[in-house]
This record gives sequence, C-alpha cells and structure tokens, in this order.
Amino acid sequence: MKADWDKLGAKYAKSESVMIVDADCTGPAKQACQNQGVKGYPTIKYFVDGKEHKYQGGRDFNSLAGFAKSTLDKETCDATTGKGCKPIQKKFIEANKGKSADEISAMLADRKDKFKQQRKDFKLAEKAYKVAEKKFKMASALLKKMAKNAKTQSHDEL
Repeated sequence: MKADWDKLGAKYAKSESVMIVDADCTGPAKQACQNQGVKGYPTIKYFVDGKEHKYQGGRDFNSLAGFAKSTLDKETCDATTGKGCKPIQKKFIEANKGKSADEISAMLADRKDKFKQQRKDFKLAEKAYKVAEKKFKMASALLKKMAKNAKTQSHDEL
C-alpha cells in the first residue's frame, strides 16, 4: 500500500484542496497518531469541512485516487483572487468588495440569524407535514375499507 499511497501523494503534491500525508505511528509521529486516535495500521483518515472521517475503501492506487477525486478534490473559491470561483460567487465577491471587516462581520451575523430562522421555520413546517401525512394515511386506510364494505353491501343487496 505504501507505494500506492506515495503515488497518490505525488499526484496531489501541488493541489490546493487535497493534502496527502503519512505518519510513522511507531516512530517520530507516535504522539500525533495517539492524538488522532489511531490504533491500527494502516489507518486512513480524511477531513471535509473540518469534520474527521475514517476511509473504508480499497487500498490500491485506483481506489484511493478515485475516492480522492470524487470526495476531496473540490476546487475551492478564493475570495481574494477569484480563482476557482463560480460566476455567482464572483458576482457576490464583486458586490461586496471594499466593505470593512465590521460590515462583513455584520453581514455574516445577519445571514446566520436568517438561516437559523429558516431552519426553525422548516422544522415547524416539517412537523406540520408529518402530522398531516399521518392523518392522511389514517383517513385513506379507513376510506379504502369503507369503500370496500360499501361495494360488498351493494352487491349483497342485489
């Protein structure tokens, strides 16, 4: 696996979004490995948006490279240079260029507050939907039985 891992590291050596690192947990990196909760070898961990995950896929180069490409190799938007940004992101950056740190912080706080409210509204709507769905299913089941009984009774009357 070491050869494939090194090959993967070489492939992403100049990447701005993927960093391939290895550590000898029996040697100089022993403390770092303990801090990361590594108990068995080899252990492959990856981080997305600051969240740690344990890799469970294949250990050959093609499996590792495919995983890295689909999961980790995401071009990020550089708000300073505009590199890697989508047109909508560039438009947003341009519209807010020149704002002070305080103005940007206020915008961020406002967006966070609005999103919290949207999440709260969504959860309430979701709760109402589940109640309505439960009532619908109960009523539908009863109506189906009632329709079946009504057909049976109308045939019996003939």
